[in-house]
Amino acid sequence: MKGFTIERKLAAYPLFVKDPYFSIWANSEEINSNYPIYWTGAVKPLKGYVEIDGKKLIFLGMADKEDKGLTQINIKTEGYITECNFTSDIIDIKVEFISPLFIDDLETLSCPVCYMRYTAHPKIAYKQAKIVFEAEERLCYATEFDSERKEKVSASVMSFEGFESAFFGNGRQMLLSSANDVYAADWGYWYVAGQRCFVRKEDRVYIVAENDLNEKGFFMLGYDDIASIDYFGRILPGYYFRNGKNISDALQDSFNNAENVYSRCLDYKDKYYKEWSPFGEDYVTMCNASLIQSIGANKLVYDNQTNKTLFFSKECGSCGCIDTLDVTYPSAPLFLL
Repeated sequence: MKGFTIERKLAAYPLFVKDPYFSIWANSEEINSNYPIYWTGAVKPLKGYVEIDGKKLIFLGMADKEDKGLTQINIKTEGYITECNFTSDIIDIKVEFISPLFIDDLETLSCPVCYMRYTAHPKIAYKQAKIVFEAEERLCYATEFDSERKEKVSASVMSFEGFESAFFGNGRQMLLSSANDVYAADWGYWYVAGQRCFVRKEDRVYIVAENDLNEKGFFMLGYDDIASIDYFGRILPGYYFRNGKNISDALQDSFNNAENVYSRCLDYKDKYYKEWSPFGEDYVTMCNASLIQSIGANKLVYDNQTNKTLFFSKECGSCGCIDTLDVTYPSAPLFLL
């Protein structure tokens, strides 16, 4: 790695995590050596790159033969942020993956949007430069290659105040059609958002967001599951949608509040470190590893019939159950605190 050695700290690093069906991770230290994965292990091809005068420099996802990967210097997860730094002769860039899971703020916790924030420092003069974030249609499948039910993917683009968003989803939506173990949702719609967005159709469908390369900026990744929980025969939406909001509201709210959310993430990181550090750096590492994992294993919904806020965990490997004691017990100290 051109002289850089990245120490392995965690088994996986959270990239975009909100709930059991919105849960994308890096399973290696070098996030541009392979594609991100779903918590089930299925590959979910997301790609991020800088394009300077026509030359692509990859920082997220696998590089094609004609592209070049930036050299990654480090990776670390602290609080709600996973930070990666990259270098090259052309540009240095810091990329932060932000999963705002504030357990004292249910509105933000349940808003189904995560961020990819970047800070770029070009080292050369250039004529044209942009930064790109794209997702491939396998994001919509329950498995990496869905042999059980492969659907035609539909995609489009929407305009918002200050940004655009491209989205896609399976053409035939079968909401809550499976509660199997080690299974992702194959319903709902995924959204990428940036300055400009478009849909590209090749052998597969891609949704693409691109920004002009400035010193700082961000992209958003959102997921609208449409229906979240079958609660004794009643279909409950996510808590954020309890009063009639929709995914467009979630994207616009997230865009408008991006700087505030990021600032709060930094505040939480400092707060958590002060709480955890008296017990040693190994304890800090363990807490950083478990914070997003513990919260993201749950889905927050609201039952209008009983006027109750409900927080359910998904069993990952035993009969597809929900809210079982063996999952609740190890995460309970966090939520009790």
